[in-house]
Amino acid sequence: QQFSSYRNDLQDNLERQLAEFRESFTNKEEQLTIDVSCKEQQITQLQGEKELLLEKCSRLSESEKLLESCRKQLEKANKELEVLRSAKAEGDRAITELAGHHNQKQKINYLEKVRSENYNLKNRIGELETELKRYEAAYGKLKQLAKEPIRGPSTRSRSARGFHD
Repeated sequence: QQFSSYRNDLQDNLERQLAEFRESFTNKEEQLTIDVSCKEQQITQLQGEKELLLEKCSRLSESEKLLESCRKQLEKANKELEVLRSAKAEGDRAITELAGHHNQKQKINYLEKVRSENYNLKNRIGELETELKRYEAAYGKLKQLAKEPIRGPSTRSRSARGFHD
């Protein structure tokens, strides 16, 4: 009888411990499920942010290429503008030298030619200055675009759901 009582006590004790272990296991399993769910949400959010950063990098790379192209065109336009200005200065010097020329017909023809060239050069300078302003405006826009902050999803969004696998 004593053995039977001891056995019953031992069995009750083991069943109680088993119930405690099961409860502990269930609690830990629930906590792990919650932790996994949180980690999945974080992964989804980070994937969305990664995509936004990749898009911004791509845009910045394209902007950088466009900026470099604009810079080269601007340098080319500035060089051409300098050439045209020196040609105009040369023409002005030639006119000054011709002012003392004795052949009136030749002088008039040359002056007309110089006036025509000056007119064309002034038009070209105006075009180049307009083009220069356009490049400077495009450069300003590109600089502004490069300064834009990244706006990413702060919570799980529809776009981020596509990253969850």
